[in-house]
Amino acid sequence: MYRYCPMSRGLGQDELYTAVHFVEAASIRTTIFSNDAFNNHVGYSLMARVSEGLFGRSEWALRLPALILGLASLYLLWIVSRSLSAYAPASVATFMLAVSPPHIIWSIEARGYAPMIFFTLLSSYLYLRLLPHPTKRDAFLFVAASVCGAYVHLYSVFVTLVQILLFLYISNTVSAKQPDQQITKPSIRILLVSFLTIAILSLIIYIPLLGPILRDLAGRGRSDFNPFFPWTVIQTLTGSESKGMAVLLIVVSALGWFSLLKSNRLEGRYFIWLLIGPLLIMWIARPFDLYPRFFAYWLPYYLLFFILGLRSLWQFAPRGNVWLVSSRMLSGLILIVVLHNWSANWRNYIPNEGYREASRAIARDADDSVAFCAIGGARSVWQYYINRPILTPLSVADLKKLSSNHAELRCVYYEATWQSFEQTEIASYLSQHASWQRVKGFTLFRYRS
Repeated sequence: MYRYCPMSRGLGQDELYTAVHFVEAASIRTTIFSNDAFNNHVGYSLMARVSEGLFGRSEWALRLPALILGLASLYLLWIVSRSLSAYAPASVATFMLAVSPPHIIWSIEARGYAPMIFFTLLSSYLYLRLLPHPTKRDAFLFVAASVCGAYVHLYSVFVTLVQILLFLYISNTVSAKQPDQQITKPSIRILLVSFLTIAILSLIIYIPLLGPILRDLAGRGRSDFNPFFPWTVIQTLTGSESKGMAVLLIVVSALGWFSLLKSNRLEGRYFIWLLIGPLLIMWIARPFDLYPRFFAYWLPYYLLFFILGLRSLWQFAPRGNVWLVSSRMLSGLILIVVLHNWSANWRNYIPNEGYREASRAIARDADDSVAFCAIGGARSVWQYYINRPILTPLSVADLKKLSSNHAELRCVYYEATWQSFEQTEIASYLSQHASWQRVKGFTLFRYRS
């Protein structure tokens, strides 16, 4: 229900930009070769293009690949968790992922975050299998999962980089005649070939995008240093605006990580560096486009740590001791508090930005004498819902000129922090010379010259 009901809600700005510019582009070449403002998660755009081709043009068709891979991640996390813990903790960790607000949101957005979680989790599972028990089948699947992860979101490359660094570290212990039982010499050979193949294939699929990506990096520059960015990432993964809730999950997850280090040292080190390494690099590099959701791939491990922490609390005291009852009550209480917070507030995290409602309102009762325009930020995204040519005046003089050819000009306005002074000036002029109304945070103008 959590995922099914919101599937047909109106698309948000990022989803609309992806749909208009990449998914519904006239040519598949545009889908593969273009990337503006780091918006095109190419692998996902291709999947959404296929989905629309099969099921028609609709919000749920655009989101269907995310839903399918989001649900598949639940089964995959159960497999990963089961390889590290008993049946009960693995089942609870899977349930936590199923009801966590971030995972629900990413599974019902036409973006690459749910696929990113699925492919990187699969890559990690296969990587940890290949270290002690190399097989050609697992190596092939490992390469495929890693390359697909990189194609649905570029930040998946960080997972591969962490894998390479950990591989180099533990393989060095073998070469120094200090055998690590978790890796074998055949594993070293097959992983070397796998990483080389991943690098080559990833480079091939991104060659068409290198130009746009480099232009974005150079043209958009760097953002201001945000000392609280790591905290924002953790709070996003927590799925609650409550600072107390985030602190609670961090403390319990830290306890779970320490317990995992005792039983599975390699996995414990690997999972924590999947977050710390990439986060530190990007926090310091601070590219212009840097958002907490780019680290979505760490969510399953975060929740696994949390459940292992609850298990540690559950087993804290010897049997028969009064502390045993207290620790188990505390463990159960923490789980109930987190689940209650999520169930009470999850709807608040389902975005509905109102583009569909505003588009319907501005187009209502419009005949052929009416022209449409978009001003402010993200002007091109309105094309998805308004099935008429959309004018984009660049100045007040341009607006007057366009309106002179039509009985009425209807303009949708999204006030963005990055819009130009000219766009702000047009909105100011219309607010004085046109009738207007507000719909879901947007201003709709009706102007007659």
